[in-house]
Amino acid sequence: MLLNAVFTWLESERDHRFEHKEGMSSQASGYKFGTFRFDTSQQVLRNRSRRVRLSASLIKLLTLFLSRPGELVTREQIADSLWEDQSTVDVVIGINTAVGRLRSVLDDDPAAPRYIETVIGLGYRFIADVEELEREGRTASVAVADRVEDTDSRQAGALEPLFQAAESEVQLVPEEAMPEFESRNSARSRFRWIVGLVVGGLVLIVGVRMAVSRHRSPGPATGPAGTKINPIQSQQITSQSEDNGITAAAVSPDGHVVVYADRFGVSVHSVDNGTDVLATAPPSFITRQISWYPIMWRLTVSGVDRITHRNMVWRINLGSTPQMLFSDAGQATVSPDGNSIAYTRMQDTEIWVADGNGLNSRLLVPRVDGEAVAGMIWSPKSNRLVFDRVSAVLTGKSPSIAANLDAHRSASYESVDASTGKLLSKEQNIRFDSGFLLNDGTFVFAVNGDPGGSKLMLVKTDPDTGRFLSSPKPVAAPQGWNLDRAEAVESLSASMDGRVLGAVLTMNRVDVYWAQILLPGPRLGEATRLTGEISGLPTGWSPDGDAVIFDGYNGEDLICRQRLGETNPEILAKLPENAAMANYSPDGKWILFTEFSGFPGHAVGIFSIPAGGGAPRQLSTTGTLNEFHCSASSTGSCVMREIVDNREFVFYALDPVKGMGEELARAKWYSTLNGDWTLSPDGMSVAMADHDPDHPGFKLFPLSSKGSKPVSNIPVRGFGVVLEPTWASDGKGFFVETRTASGYDLLYVDRAGHAKVLREAPILTWGVPSRDGKKLAFPGVTVRSNVWVGHASLGGPGS
Repeated sequence: MLLNAVFTWLESERDHRFEHKEGMSSQASGYKFGTFRFDTSQQVLRNRSRRVRLSASLIKLLTLFLSRPGELVTREQIADSLWEDQSTVDVVIGINTAVGRLRSVLDDDPAAPRYIETVIGLGYRFIADVEELEREGRTASVAVADRVEDTDSRQAGALEPLFQAAESEVQLVPEEAMPEFESRNSARSRFRWIVGLVVGGLVLIVGVRMAVSRHRSPGPATGPAGTKINPIQSQQITSQSEDNGITAAAVSPDGHVVVYADRFGVSVHSVDNGTDVLATAPPSFITRQISWYPIMWRLTVSGVDRITHRNMVWRINLGSTPQMLFSDAGQATVSPDGNSIAYTRMQDTEIWVADGNGLNSRLLVPRVDGEAVAGMIWSPKSNRLVFDRVSAVLTGKSPSIAANLDAHRSASYESVDASTGKLLSKEQNIRFDSGFLLNDGTFVFAVNGDPGGSKLMLVKTDPDTGRFLSSPKPVAAPQGWNLDRAEAVESLSASMDGRVLGAVLTMNRVDVYWAQILLPGPRLGEATRLTGEISGLPTGWSPDGDAVIFDGYNGEDLICRQRLGETNPEILAKLPENAAMANYSPDGKWILFTEFSGFPGHAVGIFSIPAGGGAPRQLSTTGTLNEFHCSASSTGSCVMREIVDNREFVFYALDPVKGMGEELARAKWYSTLNGDWTLSPDGMSVAMADHDPDHPGFKLFPLSSKGSKPVSNIPVRGFGVVLEPTWASDGKGFFVETRTASGYDLLYVDRAGHAKVLREAPILTWGVPSRDGKKLAFPGVTVRSNVWVGHASLGGPGS
């Protein structure tokens, strides 16, 4: 489109303007700090090998910090770096937002910073060691305490073209910004005068094109001389940390821009050139929904004020001050013609409609006792509203699959006349929180909470009434979205022609977490995530308690070790088949692990490597191998278990060099799970889960060749089925995993059967104590919500 051509021209002109003036002043080709590497020539930040997406303003801020490690960077210097004209922004909020977002990207805790330290009342200091990578290929390690030179002039050249091009995207178009843009007096006044002439000549054309776009869907996107622009590729727009997920997003009507929100504010992303800019957003506001006006650069945001906890709707004209439209209201959505805004009141139980400026509000759909509105969409002609009614107690994310299915059964799709509120059509058992309608009546919506993962559904509806003309069918999502792994698809939106889709995808992965074991209790301290790029499941601790070994996965199965406080794991071993369930030998000299094959996996061998690293060596075993365990004590032993004809278990001594040793004990066989038994710290007894749903508990067996009579049976009542007991390091109790009706519990159970809940989790969970009994490792879910866009293929199932 013509406006994008202007942006492209602006970027090229600015690149030419600045490349000789300042672009060659810096000799650094990049910086390294912690696990990050920043390439100044490409303006790319990577965490290990993963690219981290940054907005233009965050690129400038990061470069400012990296060029001055250990030095105080004042708030005034940050403002001068980020904004040439500070009269158009709230500088205080802008600085706080930018620093907060950069900390989020770096996964930096302001209470215990590793990178950015706050100097109260003055500014900030980058406290990590920075390694400067020079263009000639040399590197210079820059200790923060030794860096004293002023490097302000070294950053402007590389960043200015990108930042200013992005800045122009949100300041050239709004009508309110035009006079201010043309009157600015700055070092770039001559350049801006030229831009002003170009933009002034295009305002009428752009205005006509936008007015026409209100009444018809845009045709295929074209570039110069009518050349067709290739459809966008599926891409992940954001890379948020788990504590700062995306809360809302929306694709622009023409599909060239995505606006998204997190806890720091609202950002504008150009799909075409990848630039991001921070928009001026309401202060202390968490955005839950975004809706575009047909006039570009104007939108509504609905959400909650973090201070007053009131639901509000604001209008944002990008580049100017936000306006509050409605208080105690939510779910605002603008009609395609821009003349109306629909929103909810009374805890989402009523639907109201106002004109496009937020005036002349009127009640359209009254409340129904016990029900609430979960999602709301305008028809393309702006004459109907489609919304979803659900049970008021089931709004939001359901706590379980069963509850989600109940929510679907209690939900209803309704279509009403936007002028009178008259019901035109209704369908039962349809649940959607977000979706979109196309001119031909095609309705696409997201379904979350099904056992098979989230999915997109498509149904043909009557364009005039909204009546279903067919049953909803699954439709192919943009390539790369991986909805089978998505916990939820939210903020689903599309361009007017339905060719560009955007959504917030919430992905879950399992990581290793650890916490202090606090006494009396015992109870667990604050959980800390250990793993990063390589996810994993904990299986043991190093003898000194400073590192966890875990089953890692990054596309292939690995045995990994990672020290507390470090971000990079050490890969100890990998096998052609799955390698898992690693543990240290009692003397700490060896690491043993099991190889599994097939699906479901069955053990086919036990391997060992020196604790310091080395090639895996398979140990000698016979019979049908089950698994092994080693005591969490230097005085214990290692024991392996085999299965004989599904009749009995046989326990053998296991040497990390020689392999299987003498027989120790036998026990009656019953159906087992991996990890459902454990070895005592002294190596003299085994604890085995019984998996009995009627009499849940676990048994203790002595490791003696004289028989398999259990020394005791420890019941665990009231917490579901026992899946796995793990001996505490002092031998006085157990960390026990149970399966409940709503998930999984991790308990501490003493020898008398007294149980205490330590953690509740939606996934399998177990405890791995350190040898000194002071720390516990366990699996936990890491949740990340990010914006994705992709080219739509809405021809039907599988298309």
